[in-house]
Amino acid sequence: MANIRAVDLLADSGAARGVARVAEWLRAGGNASAARGRRVALLLAAVSLINALDLACTLLASGHEAFREVNPIARALLGNLPLFVAFKALPVALAVLVMARARRRPFVEPLCWGLCGVYSILACVWCRFYWLVA
Repeated sequence: MANIRAVDLLADSGAARGVARVAEWLRAGGNASAARGRRVALLLAAVSLINALDLACTLLASGHEAFREVNPIARALLGNLPLFVAFKALPVALAVLVMARARRRPFVEPLCWGLCGVYSILACVWCRFYWLVA
């Protein structure tokens, strides 16, 4: 029987070609500034997605007796859905717009990685909450 490795199977698949295309797009033809801008754009998309998931999880959990919003301002706004959504979404949207505008500057990429890391930790907290109360 032939010794087939998973890497060999992946190399022959369309997934490998897709990954190679994404990697080439991220390299931006060797233009470092454009490549940084593309990485920042992907990170900002991830931050926006995780923020939307945080908002959805907060709204879903708000009806559960085990949930308690720790942010006192958000807790006060939780009864007013439009204000609550604006309070949760507008600051992140503003930050994303500012960082997207400055996406090719060297200091923006580490900030985006940090923001993405913080929101990823928040997503893990939500996973733990739902795992404990489910």
